[in-house]
Amino acid sequence: MSVDFYSITTMQQLTKRLINSLYKRYRKPPGNYQELGAEIIFLPYVDLYKISFSGDIMTLACLNCENPFYRVRLKNICGIEILEKHIALVMSSSILFLNRENNGISVHIKEESFPFYKRIIWTIQSWFHRM
Repeated sequence: MSVDFYSITTMQQLTKRLINSLYKRYRKPPGNYQELGAEIIFLPYVDLYKISFSGDIMTLACLNCENPFYRVRLKNICGIEILEKHIALVMSSSILFLNRENNGISVHIKEESFPFYKRIIWTIQSWFHRM
């Protein structure tokens, strides 16, 4: 069984506002990854996503082993939010949305925004490298 990746822009229930609020609410991982309760939260979905836990690593065996989200370190997870149709696995620069009805997974990758002064410095450096 393969997992379908689909764009969150086509999913009406996962809005940009929701995504931004998740990043804001879960800025940093908890002091102890066991506080997340990942093993308990994902217990009903172990068979659906072929989830296994080994120490501080959660494996989603339904994904290709070359997928960067195949193994997720629990200490990198900032928070877990149970939504109406999804479970959001919030990390500092990405969110995995696991569909609670089927084994669909959506990924949101946070865009890096560079402050204005860094863009100016980068532009000046690129000019000097061209000379």
